[in-house]
Amino acid sequence: MPYPPCKILTFILSFTILTVSAQEPPSKPDVQAALEKYFEPARESVFLHLNKDLYVPGETLWFSGYIYNGKAGRPLLETSNLYVSLYNEQGELLTKKLFYCQGGYTKGQLPIDSLYESGAYFIKASTNWMRNFKEDLSYTQQLRIVSDTLVAQTPDPLKYDLQFLPEGGNLLTGVRNTIGVKATNSLGYGTPIKEALIVDEQGSQITNFTTNSNGLGKFELYPHQDKSYKALLRFPDGTQAVFPLPQASRRGLALSLKSNPRTGQLTFELFANGDLPADPDRGNYTLYIHNKKLYSEHPLEFDNNSNKASLLFQTEKLNPGMNIFTVFSPDNKPVAERLFFNYNGLEFPELRILAGSASTDSLDLKIKSSISRDYKLSVSVLPPETLAYGHDNTIYSQFYLQPYVKGMVENAGDYFRNITVRKQYEMDLLLLTQGWSKYNWDNVYKGPPELGFPFDNGLQLLGSLNGVNTEAGSKIVLHASENHGMQLLELDEEKSSFMITEFFPQNGEKIYLSLMDRKGKMTKPGTYLRILEQTESNSFSPPESRPFIDRTFQEAAGNPILTPPEFAENTIFLDEVTVGTERFRKKVKENIFIPPYLWNKVEEVDQDFAIKFPLVTDLIRMRGYDIKVSVGGGDLLDVRSYRGGGLALILDGVRQPSLNVLYNLPMTQIESFYFDKLSRREGIFSNGREVLYLYTRRGKELTFTTGSGVKKNAFEFLVEGGFEPAKTYYSPKYPTYSDRSYQAFGIVHWEAELSLDQKGEGGFKMVRTPIPEIRVYIEGMAPDGGLISGSQLVRIPTVMLD
Repeated sequence: MPYPPCKILTFILSFTILTVSAQEPPSKPDVQAALEKYFEPARESVFLHLNKDLYVPGETLWFSGYIYNGKAGRPLLETSNLYVSLYNEQGELLTKKLFYCQGGYTKGQLPIDSLYESGAYFIKASTNWMRNFKEDLSYTQQLRIVSDTLVAQTPDPLKYDLQFLPEGGNLLTGVRNTIGVKATNSLGYGTPIKEALIVDEQGSQITNFTTNSNGLGKFELYPHQDKSYKALLRFPDGTQAVFPLPQASRRGLALSLKSNPRTGQLTFELFANGDLPADPDRGNYTLYIHNKKLYSEHPLEFDNNSNKASLLFQTEKLNPGMNIFTVFSPDNKPVAERLFFNYNGLEFPELRILAGSASTDSLDLKIKSSISRDYKLSVSVLPPETLAYGHDNTIYSQFYLQPYVKGMVENAGDYFRNITVRKQYEMDLLLLTQGWSKYNWDNVYKGPPELGFPFDNGLQLLGSLNGVNTEAGSKIVLHASENHGMQLLELDEEKSSFMITEFFPQNGEKIYLSLMDRKGKMTKPGTYLRILEQTESNSFSPPESRPFIDRTFQEAAGNPILTPPEFAENTIFLDEVTVGTERFRKKVKENIFIPPYLWNKVEEVDQDFAIKFPLVTDLIRMRGYDIKVSVGGGDLLDVRSYRGGGLALILDGVRQPSLNVLYNLPMTQIESFYFDKLSRREGIFSNGREVLYLYTRRGKELTFTTGSGVKKNAFEFLVEGGFEPAKTYYSPKYPTYSDRSYQAFGIVHWEAELSLDQKGEGGFKMVRTPIPEIRVYIEGMAPDGGLISGSQLVRIPTVMLD
């Protein structure tokens, strides 16, 4: 993902952010005006698609990020800075990285430190702009790190809780109430109840209810003002319990919303009790149906002979997605609220994933969407019986559901898979038990948010010259680096300061600056240089973690957790790059991926070499190969030698199906290489191609410099807190693919950025493994805001060898 050019300003960059001061609400606030002003600023929603959610210390967590503007219904383009952090179970920050976003997309990785202990961790993604709002709009997902052999666990005896949640928020005497039920256990998970009885104080049965697998249910009740009620039930483990219902109010309003997906009708009813039906202002109650971008107003009139006001809606005419039904009193105070999700008008394309042509070392995977659209996807490929992918969320639930509800939703992604009449009922049951939306009306009435935190677009670099008598016409030279070309910087009027804005330096790279006089002579200036502090908050209140017993690990107990190939036991890490031949050969022999017959053949990549050949493709060209780049899909690179043959690639001992991994691969990530022009060891597997052996760097990546010639006359600045470079994923090599450990916790492939064409078709090559089936998980978004999500079990075709 290329970075845009930086902008250069003299001395200090100043900007003004328009804000609207919060004002005291009038005695009768204007509901629609308050809503429109409060939701006028865009709200960002972020979704991270992780390659899995269970890791071994030493592995890498790979992710693709999507940023969505819920108001516009499309990717949010203004933000380029996404902060991704990892916290432990106590909410302590372990690592924080900055990633570059373009067009609402990003990709990256976080190393899972080898010192991390087994337990629950949380990954958080957020932006500076999100700090403007009262509501927490950041993305949070729990993941697991396991550092030793999995041990079967015996859970503690469970405790249970039961909540009664009246529809709209009020339980009234003398009218029909719909009461939602939420049953949970002490692990935080919903608990199914086969039957529960509602009885009065004399023990007479009034009604009954059940809950689904997520512990959600409902029942109707006409409470009498002089009676109390309780629920008698039995939990799945046989535990019997009694839970009293809350006392019903003698004066108030109760809301009822009933949908019929088959007819597309939605019935809204408002019940009043006590003296409210006789209130002369009762006809001035108003229903507002709203979300972040659409609003409609509906007066409510109570029937003269009853205590009920009702309205009938066609769901096809409601807002697609979430609708918030809020009832306001005559003085425009919110008195009841209910969420309703309208599936009409939303697209949920189906995915077809097919294994195409296969060879002994590679596999083509073809993807087809039922809706023709140029989606950008991320794809995780895992063994079919994986226990390492338990994501509750999908891109649908994160952008369509989570922005409106309080807290996380158990199995949120399920509400958007295989949508049926039953699934719509389950969604309505969820929203009945969710209560009011996450947007507090006190905040809405106080006025729009004060926008004190701008959209971040790159970094700001401030520099000043120390004790330098600078002549007129002098300039600062910013030498070329990894992400920018050479720039000439103007100094301020005192010829002592300068600033670079919208700057995109990579973390760990070195920047060089020289002072150039009018004649073009460059000298090394005494310079103070710093990146202005990033303002995104590190605060984090971790949700209650889900215990280890929540996943089906018992069947894998006793199996050792995989040792990741990149960090096998006999690998030795070096903090510094050594250039001596003896030291280098020692490193070569310690690299488990380099076979003995290549120990004296591979060449080392040091700093000077990386400066000379910034990209691996630069090296390939200098070794006499012709490279053609195609961005239209399929293979990105076509490499031919002067003999006319192609080039095969073996990366860390794994034969790659294509050369795509070499596209824009920096030499700083490579430790050693060897060109085998005669294909001595590959034989028939080379298919007549020459072979390039590449071995990635263990330990720290090389820091880029611009050479000794520049250093003599330049100030050197090491970037800390810059953008994290998105590394290229390559398929790891496991000792075996047949044991339970690999099936449960291993990974087959990760594709961070796959584009479908206008027909909704695309594909990629991946390394073929010996397993006969794979499970493919896909998340994605299109430039017009269309979303896509799905998973499928794919059978690998048999390869016939001559």
